[in-house]
Amino acid sequence: MASVATWTTPRGVSANQEKMIVERISHYRFNLAHTLADGTKVIPHVTTVRNVINVFDQFGPDIPLAVDEGSYDVYEEES
Repeated sequence: MASVATWTTPRGVSANQEKMIVERISHYRFNLAHTLADGTKVIPHVTTVRNVINVFDQFGPDIPLAVDEGSYDVYEEES
């Protein structure tokens, strides 16, 4: 059975509701690790992060959100 990748639960700045949403989104995108089921590193789109944070704020950390195709860019290291 194939495993389903889920988005990382917000933590730190991205989980802090007292911070501005722009700061929370930036922290989530660039300071937390995000990978697909095969280990590929990805960066979630801003809209995706906003949805992840909204669900986290409304329902807490125990609601897993599946990674959907087209909701991220593949991380490419600069050479």
